[in-house]
Amino acid sequence: MKVQVLYIEDNLIDKRNMEWVCSNFDDIALTITDDLDQLPTILKENSFDIIFTDRRIGSANFADFVPLWNKIPYYVLSNSTYLEKGLEPQSIRYLQKPLIQSTFEKIFTKIG
Repeated sequence: MKVQVLYIEDNLIDKRNMEWVCSNFDDIALTITDDLDQLPTILKENSFDIIFTDRRIGSANFADFVPLWNKIPYYVLSNSTYLEKGLEPQSIRYLQKPLIQSTFEKIFTKIG
């Protein structure tokens, strides 16, 4: 059974990087979106095991959307060291961009 991964990102290079990282795993089904208006529908129509999100998507902050996926574990990918406080639920971890395969392997081993 494939692990369902949602990636919320608006940068083309970061999207391509995630596609490449995930292509190295047979058991990953990747969905990428940058359409925050469609995010509620995407989450309603799909069952994701884990979410990776950029901190900023256009002019929006990921923290505004966390309540939409409150039961799905998530990681924040960022170039910044600033951590949002008071989010519920909190992210599992903040990861430095770009996500590299060895980091993804460690995560995938825990959930796969």
